[in-house]
Amino acid sequence: MLLAASEEFKEALRKRLGETGVRIIECECTYSAIYKAVALADPVIAVLDNKMFAERLRTDIKKLGSETKTMLIETGHTKYSAACVEIMKQLEGLAARQKLCIAEIDDHCEQAIMIALDEMRITPNYLGYNYIKDILMMILTGRKGFDTLSKSVYPAIAEKYGVSAASVEHSIRTAVKNAWNKGDKRLFSRYLGVSITNSEHVPSNRVFLFTVANTIELDLSKFKKALRKSFIEKNSC
Repeated sequence: MLLAASEEFKEALRKRLGETGVRIIECECTYSAIYKAVALADPVIAVLDNKMFAERLRTDIKKLGSETKTMLIETGHTKYSAACVEIMKQLEGLAARQKLCIAEIDDHCEQAIMIALDEMRITPNYLGYNYIKDILMMILTGRKGFDTLSKSVYPAIAEKYGVSAASVEHSIRTAVKNAWNKGDKRLFSRYLGVSITNSEHVPSNRVFLFTVANTIELDLSKFKKALRKSFIEKNSC
């Protein structure tokens, strides 16, 4: 949320928000600063107390191709409390909708992964199927940071399924190798690209996982953009 208003209102809103975790981007109450902040941060909501700036921003947002919604608050101490309440209502609605968006993204992501694996003939009968699916979800959702597969990813998957990290690595390698050797290389090209597919060597676990994830991310980013647009339209101020 972008906030460009008086210090008095900012303080009042800070107290209301408390530890909600809402990220507030504060900027100077000049139009150039407000415009720059919106262009760079692309916030869901921009809260302003200047009517002229708000009207101008609505026009410029369309030119930017942004979907940020503006919210104009009335100035004056007696108006601040009501404005804070309204903002809190908006944020509560956004939070509830955001949870649904995350669930929709997860569902879409899982379906995209399953389609990709099916097209490459990596089927559920392989022991490494679920391992691959879970790791791709980890990469695409970005909910678990990791440095290397062997240090953090394989151990996390191993703990979930009650096996060793070495078993996870081996099962993934076996699933990829068997599908690679038995399947049609053209089926892999969509997700791994021509250079990797034309190679005589079976791609390593790391190359396979991250290249497939990057390909799926292209589709996922379009879905996220469409979802965000719908999210903002349904929760516009």
